[in-house]
Amino acid sequence: MRNPDHLVARCLKQLLLFVVIMSFALILSAKASAQEASAGVDSSFALRTNLLWDATAEPNIAVDVRVGDHVTLGVAGGLKPWPRWAFWDWDNSGDNKHWRNFAVVPQFRWWPEHVWDGWFVGTDFIYTHYNVGAVRFPFGMYPDVRDFRLQGSFWGGGLLVGWSWWLTDNWRIETEAGLAAGLAAYDRYDCPHCGTKLGTEHKAALVPKLGVNIVWHPKKKNKRENK
Repeated sequence: MRNPDHLVARCLKQLLLFVVIMSFALILSAKASAQEASAGVDSSFALRTNLLWDATAEPNIAVDVRVGDHVTLGVAGGLKPWPRWAFWDWDNSGDNKHWRNFAVVPQFRWWPEHVWDGWFVGTDFIYTHYNVGAVRFPFGMYPDVRDFRLQGSFWGGGLLVGWSWWLTDNWRIETEAGLAAGLAAYDRYDCPHCGTKLGTEHKAALVPKLGVNIVWHPKKKNKRENK
């Protein structure tokens, strides 16, 4: 089995790439803020986290940038460097469960009514690197990881639909669901923690996507945007 420290180092390198992407997004948001300030429009960008990812012990954050009255661009990233369900639990002797991963998800959204309000539809792209074994996913998804350890990457893209509503002038809740299709390339090992490699595989895969996002706007919403 690969050294866990090696995987953490790889995850951290990918996290650095995510930080660079986020920096560019923040630069764009600053430009949008300056343009919208002159037009008297607030809420030019937002920060969000997917509570469902957080529930699986994968901290994540995303930034969304308003680029028009009906369009936003965003990028999300999540990192789970510890092997099981909690960041303090590095001990692999108690059970065979093993789950580390890193993900970056750029996203485009179109809002039929107005940015940040009501329904939205969109498309996104996903890259994730994972190391998973002895994990039972709901609804029988990904049955290979019940009895084997898979370590590799997935590249794909898909469609999504969601709904947004305001809680306060600075906070919103979003729900979203979608489906992504792509290519998985991974090494298969014959048990969750051993190093016996059975082979390298490539296959097409479908990945369902669910999100319950808590969203924060540094500026208050414009009252005329939400009647």
